[in-house]
Amino acid sequence: MPSFLDLSAELQLLIIEYLDIPATLCDPPAAYFAPRTSQDIASLSSCCRTLRRLAAPTLYRNILLRDDDKSGKSLQAVGQSSWAASLVRELNLEAHITLDDEWEEPNPLSDEDFPASVEEVLSHLERFPRLELFTVQFKCGETQTMDEDAVDCNPDIWMETPDPFRDFAALKQKEEKSDWKALMARTYDAISESKHPSALTTLELRNVLPSGVSSFTTEAWQAFLRTLKVLRLSLHGRAESFNAADGYLGFIESLDLLFSQLVSVTEFRFTATESGLPGVSGHLHTVFPLNVQDMPMLQVFELQFCFISERTARFIASHIMTLKRISLEDCYSAATCDNAEEDTSWATFLNIIADSLEAAGNPPLEYFFVSPSILGGTSQQDGCPISGDDQQIELAQSMSKTDPHRRPFNYGRVDDKYGFLYEDEEENLDAFIAGQDQAAFDRVMAIVGRQSGGKQRTV
Repeated sequence: MPSFLDLSAELQLLIIEYLDIPATLCDPPAAYFAPRTSQDIASLSSCCRTLRRLAAPTLYRNILLRDDDKSGKSLQAVGQSSWAASLVRELNLEAHITLDDEWEEPNPLSDEDFPASVEEVLSHLERFPRLELFTVQFKCGETQTMDEDAVDCNPDIWMETPDPFRDFAALKQKEEKSDWKALMARTYDAISESKHPSALTTLELRNVLPSGVSSFTTEAWQAFLRTLKVLRLSLHGRAESFNAADGYLGFIESLDLLFSQLVSVTEFRFTATESGLPGVSGHLHTVFPLNVQDMPMLQVFELQFCFISERTARFIASHIMTLKRISLEDCYSAATCDNAEEDTSWATFLNIIADSLEAAGNPPLEYFFVSPSILGGTSQQDGCPISGDDQQIELAQSMSKTDPHRRPFNYGRVDDKYGFLYEDEEENLDAFIAGQDQAAFDRVMAIVGRQSGGKQRTV
């Protein structure tokens, strides 16, 4: 009877590649925030020496490091084998933390919580000479639901007294009292102490807890950031009152500690939360601390769940001679929000970008995306009503049929007590009819279309 080993080497490799599928589906896409692991490949490689040799490049390409001694020692063994270590391209650190309900009693970090073997691996990333991508994720609980519940109920992270984000000594004192804070700090410290391989260009910080970390203020960590080409950062959770928590807002404002060090970054992606959109100043709002001098080599700029602002538009405009791709997913204007101190409309925002593109003459931008909205926040095709004045609704529907490419842009308000976001459907409708947002968007897309040779559709 024919066996797997009877197949040609090409077919064997194709089958192994087919088995290399994402372990889980997620949103954002797996390409950003989900490690690729395959138990099938591990099982196949254990069958015999021949299959182990064939599967090894795939098996070791992407490895997962957990915060337990068994995982740490396994990775130590990989690092001590020059052959296996040279196959590693992606390293995904997954640490579990438990949030304390009470802060009166110190709960210092134990050796069991952060084994020496794990710290040793993180402190010697140079053992993986071809490592390109490193991801860090701290999980609270076993599931997303538990994670959210645990964080929402804990006052120390976002409620009451915010962390002193720029005070190293004060942060160290907090970390001495709390094991989960110390775990984060010890992890970042170990990474920054490592002589990282020259191939390591990409760092992903997944579901970051908005809590002060002493490591972010150190020269070692900031020097590590200065070597990166790609930074992808997503904030934790979807709690309903993030914008009402001073600690969360303060953490967003302190991110300039990271952004100011990204002197070599060419790709930057930031994902906030659906109920904690940064972007503008004001009550229950916070600015997104991008400065025009940050990321001077930036080519790819992607935001999700943010308020647009003139500050962000000026940041984009200042990088117009390097940017090749811009993506704004689920972003909103706070122009009609009473709590916001800035009333930047989509037209204002887009026209700043269009002006910079026209002034540049021959900008490299080839892709520009703003996730489309739907009138009234509901689908006309599903027969759902559109909120607003009847005459305006009828006019908008007629305009939409006449020009299918015409689209509304998201406007949102923040609740003045709890801070949650709700869509301003009336403003969406008014702005759609006025057409100023669409005209500004068309200006941008006309230039981008010329640069891309017409490859990007105007949507």
